[in-house]
Order: sequence, then C-alpha cells, then structure tokens
Amino acid sequence: DQYWTIDTNTSGIVFRMKANTSIYFHHDSGNNFLRTCSVTEWSAVHNDAGSTIVASTDEDVLIALYNELNSVTFADGVGNYHCTSGTAEDASATITSAGTALANHQTSSYSTLYASLLEIKANIALNTPAAGFYRIQGNTSGKYLAAGLASNNKFAMTDATDATTVFYYDGTKLTNLSSGMCNGVNASDWAWVVGESASEVTFHDGHTSCGYGIQTATAYFYDNGDNSSSADRGTGVDMSSGDKRYRSWSLTEITTLPIRMNEVDSKYYGTINLPVAVTIPEGVYAYKAAVAGDVMTLTKVVENGVLAANTPVVLYSASEVTSLAISAEAGTGADDDAFSGTTAAIAAPAGTNYVLSYNSTEGVGFYKYTGTVIPGFKAYFNDPSGSSVKGFSFSMEDVETAIRAIESENNDLEIYDIAGRRVPQAQKGLYIVNGKKVMFK
Repeated sequence: DQYWTIDTNTSGIVFRMKANTSIYFHHDSGNNFLRTCSVTEWSAVHNDAGSTIVASTDEDVLIALYNELNSVTFADGVGNYHCTSGTAEDASATITSAGTALANHQTSSYSTLYASLLEIKANIALNTPAAGFYRIQGNTSGKYLAAGLASNNKFAMTDATDATTVFYYDGTKLTNLSSGMCNGVNASDWAWVVGESASEVTFHDGHTSCGYGIQTATAYFYDNGDNSSSADRGTGVDMSSGDKRYRSWSLTEITTLPIRMNEVDSKYYGTINLPVAVTIPEGVYAYKAAVAGDVMTLTKVVENGVLAANTPVVLYSASEVTSLAISAEAGTGADDDAFSGTTAAIAAPAGTNYVLSYNSTEGVGFYKYTGTVIPGFKAYFNDPSGSSVKGFSFSMEDVETAIRAIESENNDLEIYDIAGRRVPQAQKGLYIVNGKKVMFK
C-alpha cells in the first residue's frame, strides 16, 4: 500500500524489506521504467530473503480493484453499501462489465473500466445503522463490545453472545440491553452512564471491508486487540487511512432479544419495556397494572401474541423464557397502565418508586426501591406523591384463575362476593373464586 515516484535516470535504488514480502511495480502509460531497469543485486543482508520484485500490469491493477468492488453488496442493512452518487444498479452493471472484460482479456477497455471503477469506489459508502439492536465486534480481537469495564478501566470486550453484548442504537446513543447504561461522554472517560449523561454516537465508513468507525463526543472507539479484552478511545482519526483498529468495527443486527426472568417456586417473573414490538410466546403472559391506594391490580395485555413497543409490563410464565423475537407487527399496547418504563437507565424520579422483586415473607411483588438509578428496558411503578405503602405482593395463580374464569365462562366455578354470597358471574371488583381472592376488571 505504499507508492513511490521513481526517476528513470536514477542509477541505483535500494529497498529494505521484511523476509518473504514483495514489491509490485506498475508502469503507467508513458513510463518506460520497467522496460529499462534491471535488478543487479538481491541479497539477504537486510532480512529480505525470499522476497520478490513483481511487475504489475494494467490487468493486475484492474483485477485488484474489480475484486474489491465485486465483494460489495448494494442493499439495505448494516454491512452493506449504497451509492452517494449515481445508482446502485448502474454501479453493479459497471462492475459486471469489468468482470466480463477481464475474463475475456479485452485489454482495449481496461483503462476506461479502471477509471469507472475508481469513480464508483469514490461514491459508495457503508449504510448508516438504523435504530435497532446490534452486537458490535472488533475485527482486530474478534471480541464483542460489552457492558461494564475491563480490568484496565476501559470498555470491556468479550466472546459472550448474551445480553451483555447487545446494544440498542436509537440514532443518538448506545444503550446496553443487560444494564441499560449508555456510552460515556468524552475522550478521557470510559464510564457507562445513565441516559441523561450519554454522548451522541456517530457511525462512519471505516473504508475497510464492511468496517465502521464509531465516534462519540471528541473520541473514537478502537479495539485494543490485546489480552486485556478492552476497547480504548482516541482522537484525530482519519477514516480513509491510519490504524484499522479504529475503523474495523462490524455490526450484526439482533432480531431475537435475550431476556432475564427470575425463578421463584418454579415460576418465572420479569418486567420489560422495549423500544420494539416483540412476540409473547404461548404460555407467557404480559400484564399491565392499575393502582388504587394499597391495591395493585394486574390485567393481561397479551398472551401468545405481539406486544407493542414501549409497553411496560410484567411477564409471567410457568416455564423458563430466555428470549423474545422482535416483530414487524405493531402489536397490542396498554392504555391506562400504571407502570412506567425507560429504554436507557435514568436517575430515579421524585416520589416513591417500586420495582419487581421478591420478599421472603410476602412473596413476589413490587416493593420500594431505594436505589438512585432506574434500570433500562424494565417496568417500574412511581408514586409521585410519595406513598407510604411498602410494597404490592401478588399471586400469579390468582391472576391466572381470573383469566380462565373470564375466558371459559364456566358456570361450575364457585364465585363469591366479598360478603360471602355466591354469585353466578363475577363483575368488576374483588371476588373469591374457588377459594382464592381474585380482582376482576
């Protein structure tokens, strides 16, 4: 990748090379250097044993440029290219023509095709990532950018393919799926921060094979590629040259999101608030909440269907759930939902906050949260007036009984109102169904 202008009148030129490497000379039109020069000495004195000098023809240069552009995919999505001038169809046709000319050794068209391919190369660029979930891989180390910091207090990188290496890009910042924390703000700060302190991220064409440069504030990420498994940051980066560790990041779009559910007595509980619609599989229930005083009522939103984006819900399942598929459908949302949710972690809002947790005495429920940061991608309940209620416990079995009672319309169910009178059918309110307290909405 180095170029020299050589005076044909020079009587002697010395190149010092590493072992087993080659120098390629290409003679442009009008330059008779390769026709007149000769190699008078080629020794191993300077560790150049096994090296060669190769004269490159017009065909060799055209082949190299053709191979580079023929590997380009003009399509939507990360890792693919678009044309900044002209159309992708015209570019593809020209590249195909170059391949045909090379295959048939049509030397008379080489110069024109070479100029056309150079123009195409100057007018294509990697697609800018759309909002979505991605894994970000450094091509130097082969590791993925991850949540948290490495032992050297720089951004962690790992081989893992779980939620710690999944990031949501909303067009301005990167938010880790497992922690809800965002990228830091300046060249000397490697911290993952709450959303309000995030730095804007810009993706650049790194001019490597499908590689990106990632700029944040005044710095660029680069892959250390060493045993520290970390990503560093630097400034003054040129995307068309320089250290490829800055400009060889690969992005992979994630279409199935890993999630975490907590197991209690062989039942699984969790909360989500996702910026995309997801498919809730069979056997998994998503609930919104209503709160009146010290009573929290859960109402099913989706079972075996699509949950709309930005819908904070409780998930419940009798079997383990490890992932949710992103859906192209709009899905079902939840009006009048008492739950709140945030994509990126935020500072805990004023008032009293409740998050899903487990109390050994009361069981699963929403209990007072004393932390200063509300996690991202989760549902929580906030009482801005500062409630004195310690928590809201619930039995999912009661909720499921209510669902089955409503949907089955089974007249054999024993339903009693709170006065102890048996009723043929439950209306709105609190009832005793087959010996269990159930809130109907």
